[in-house]
Amino acid sequence: MRLLKKVLYTSCSGDLDKECDNFLQRKQLPEFKRNCPSCGSKTKEVLGVNHIGIASLLVLFFIAAGAVYWQIHRVRSTAVDLVQQATSQAVFAIRESKSGPKGTDPDAKPALSSSQPTPCGLRPVNQPDVNRLLTYLKQGMNYATQHRYDLALNEFEQVRQIDPNFLAMHEDIAAAQLKLKKFPDAENHLEEELKLIGCLDQMNDTDLPKFAYMLEVGQEGGSNSNLARALAMRKRIKQARGAAHYNLACIRSHQGITEQALAELRQAVENGFSDVSALRRDPDLANVRSARGFQEVLDAAATNRETP
Repeated sequence: MRLLKKVLYTSCSGDLDKECDNFLQRKQLPEFKRNCPSCGSKTKEVLGVNHIGIASLLVLFFIAAGAVYWQIHRVRSTAVDLVQQATSQAVFAIRESKSGPKGTDPDAKPALSSSQPTPCGLRPVNQPDVNRLLTYLKQGMNYATQHRYDLALNEFEQVRQIDPNFLAMHEDIAAAQLKLKKFPDAENHLEEELKLIGCLDQMNDTDLPKFAYMLEVGQEGGSNSNLARALAMRKRIKQARGAAHYNLACIRSHQGITEQALAELRQAVENGFSDVSALRRDPDLANVRSARGFQEVLDAAATNRETP
């Protein structure tokens, strides 16, 4: 409105300037048009020009607004495209990770390695260590025959340091602890031995012969074949399980738990235990011999003895 006032004001002259200004300040354009004789037709021209100016300004405003809207729409479209592109790439990456490299079957199972770990992670020791541990084992057994069980345990612990999974070492430690009346220690060790026996028993006939150094002299069966060694090891495992249950029966007998002692003896004979003389004379079984069911255990052991 100030632009229109400036144009009209400069088109007026004489004493009417002040009156024209009053009309303009009150925004009374029709009255100004009627009472401004000095302007005449020029007033109409000026008014027309300025109306056209306002229209032009409005046109420019709408053009500018349209340009701004177009820029906003363009930026928005670009952002949407970028989001869609990123989403597509993420979906592709997820599918690629699930399906594997191009040309592979997503449902295919991974190939088995040629060398599978043995059950419980057991590893055989090398021959030099076998020679060392057998030396300690022999010395420990010598001490045990002399009833020097503390010294025997020291030797057996040396074997344990070389190979914590050596089967005969577990049997001899448990037997020495029983002689020393260390029943809780003996029980814990027998439980550990039974876990080891379970791990060995799970091995296939390819891995099991690698542990044939645990066999005692004469147990190899006179053959160096893997099958013969595997069969000899399975026989040794069964024997060790029977001996472990027998020793647990001795502990239960000392504790006065007769039924559990008989249950352990049944487990022993089921695994081939056949030492009838030990069942009849072992002082550790004194509390269980008069129990009902003990004769059945004796008969089963005698049957095992007669069976080759």
